[in-house]
Amino acid sequence: MTTERIENFFALEGLDGVGKTTTIEGLRDKDFVVLKTPGKLLSVLRPIFEEQDTRARFMFYLTSVLQAGYQAKKYTAHEKVICDRYLLTTVAAHEAMGMSVEFMAACMPIVRQAPVPEMTFILTATEEARLNRLMGRPKKASPLDIANLKINNQILNGYRTWSETLGYPILEIDTTSMCPEDVIGFIERYAKKES
Repeated sequence: MTTERIENFFALEGLDGVGKTTTIEGLRDKDFVVLKTPGKLLSVLRPIFEEQDTRARFMFYLTSVLQAGYQAKKYTAHEKVICDRYLLTTVAAHEAMGMSVEFMAACMPIVRQAPVPEMTFILTATEEARLNRLMGRPKKASPLDIANLKINNQILNGYRTWSETLGYPILEIDTTSMCPEDVIGFIERYAKKES
C-alpha cells in the first residue's frame, strides 16, 4: 500500500542537463521550500556510498528520500515544498545500474513508506540539447556522470514505469526549447492552481 499523497509537496526529476538546478533555484526565489536528496545532514556521507555496492548505495539514497519526505510533511500545511530528486530517481537509477529485482522486491515495504508528492515533474530535453548544456558547465563531468550516459534511457523509462508501479502522478516538461523562466513559471502556476 502506497502512502497517501501530500498536498503542496512536489518533486523534480530528470537526467543531468535538463535544467533541474536552474529550475530549483528559480522556485526557491518564488518562495518554495527546497529540499534535496541527500539533504544537508546526510550529504556528508555521500562520498562513502558513491563507490559502494549498488545495494548499499540504494539504501543510502532511500534513507535520504524518507528523510526529505518526512521533512516535507512539516512544511506543507502552510508552504509549497519541492524536492530536487526524490524516489523515482532513486529506484529508476539503481535499477538501471543493475540492482537485482529480488533486492528491489525485498525493499518495497520501505520504498512504499516514502510520502508521495502531489505531483512529480520530470524535466526532459533532446539528447543534443542535454549534452550541449552538460558541455557548457564549468565543472567537469565525474566518472559517474560519464558512466550514467550509458544508462540514461533506462533511467528515463524507469521514471515512467515506476510512477505507475508506485502510484506517483507525473507531468513531463520538455525543456529543449523553453527558457528557464518558462519552466519555473509553469511549475509555479501548476502548484498554485492545485492548492
